[in-house]
Amino acid sequence: MGYLDNTGMYVKIGPEVAVPEAAGEYKNFGPLRMVEFVIPDLTVLTTSDAILKGADNFFFPTTVRIEKVEIITDTAATSGGSATLIMGLMQTDRSTMIDATGLVNAVAVATLTAGSEQTYIKGTSGAGTKVGTGAAATTLPAYVIAKVGVAVFTAGAVRVRVWYYRA
Repeated sequence: MGYLDNTGMYVKIGPEVAVPEAAGEYKNFGPLRMVEFVIPDLTVLTTSDAILKGADNFFFPTTVRIEKVEIITDTAATSGGSATLIMGLMQTDRSTMIDATGLVNAVAVATLTAGSEQTYIKGTSGAGTKVGTGAAATTLPAYVIAKVGVAVFTAGAVRVRVWYYRA
């Protein structure tokens, strides 16, 4: 188990150190930026809000405006029920939720087919509450959380790209 140091940064110790980073920002010229989160195994997600494993040292800075979210499915998602993917934002204290459905809300297992790519903008079914609003998604730094709704996944791997402007 890791701990928060006096600056609020999560410090990994023990077996957590061996987990590769699953999030990072791509270099883009201009004001539009993109960060990618890899979820290599959807079966590890539960119905509880959890910071993405391997992405616990990446967080959005303050005052970002989220333009769109893309989900690229590397391995088809399956479920014994009607699993849905939910992603949101949590404060860096690792316990206070900013918006549990801020990025994507209830993306159905049926849409996560191998090789597919979905884009979620404001007004699209499955788009999070912070997508395309034009307002700052948060006034605080924020971790990305992920969980399932309805049922758990039995297989699947996705990459989630979040396109945003820094205000």
